[in-house]
Amino acid sequence: MKGVDFKYADLSYADLRNANLSYLEAISADFNYANFTGACIESWNIDSSTNLNNVKCDYIYYQFNYELDKFDQRRPIDINSIFAPNEFTERIKIIEKALETIDLTFTDGIDWKAFFKSFNELRQQYPEHNIDIQGIERKSNTLIVRLDVNIESVINTGVIKGAIETGFKELYETNVKFLEAKYRRDLQAKDDEINFYRQHSMDILEIIKLQATRPINVNVEKIMSDIYNNNLHQPNISNFANKMEDNARQQANQNIYTSEQKQTLADVSTEIQQLLKQFEQNNPTANESEKIAYVNDETTPSLKRRAIGALQGLSETVIEEFFDNSYINIGKAIIKGWIKPD
Repeated sequence: MKGVDFKYADLSYADLRNANLSYLEAISADFNYANFTGACIESWNIDSSTNLNNVKCDYIYYQFNYELDKFDQRRPIDINSIFAPNEFTERIKIIEKALETIDLTFTDGIDWKAFFKSFNELRQQYPEHNIDIQGIERKSNTLIVRLDVNIESVINTGVIKGAIETGFKELYETNVKFLEAKYRRDLQAKDDEINFYRQHSMDILEIIKLQATRPINVNVEKIMSDIYNNNLHQPNISNFANKMEDNARQQANQNIYTSEQKQTLADVSTEIQQLLKQFEQNNPTANESEKIAYVNDETTPSLKRRAIGALQGLSETVIEEFFDNSYINIGKAIIKGWIKPD
């Protein structure tokens, strides 16, 4: 019966002793209570839908020796031994289970993040097959990942296994490319961040250099008055020097801010001025309190927090740089109210 197609055949109670069942097609065949003693089952095609319950089999052959024209590879190997009851069926189930695996080979290394992402997507695509990882093996430079696949009641096992294997390869290649692009974006972002901080440092250095070359504007009369304490005969030169230094430091600190702070303050001032212009068009006779109240109502809490954060460590006078002349005072009043709401 070599190569005979017995798919879906009812062979219950069949006497198959010493039969050549090589290459037999037996998907979904029913061998209930059949007798397989002495038969050769080389490369027969069965799966979990093949019924081998209650079969009788004392021994079996796994190979046909064409040179000697006889069966070979007897099991049990000892010619004086026979299978225990139901042992043949259990052995076949183990072999069948081993056949329901898919070996995925990786010769150029493996991206585990892409692998597990693809593996989870594959399981979602084929939930009925309960795909799992049976084992991982390394042979020389090749990594083999063996998938365990449940293919019960499937007529063509090879087709579904091929579809799963191809599906995984496509998913893996897609995910590898996706993650590589993400890695490149992350690296570029990190490079941009490094360049930003490098440029930021240069900006700070340039501002400091610029401040060092500017004349220090001080109220000489007030300082001199404080120094001499209205007593021109007892000058305090040390006190004069300290006040000059403190004034210079204060002025420099008031005007040094990061590009991020500058951008935030520019955004805040732009929004405030737009709101004021909009309100003034509809309410040309509104007073300052009404304008401030309108801006406070229309401005989001997020923008207010950003403005307060941007002014940390800076003098309120820096706000003047970002407003048109006609809106400087009211702009400062609005932002000052956010900083000190009381």
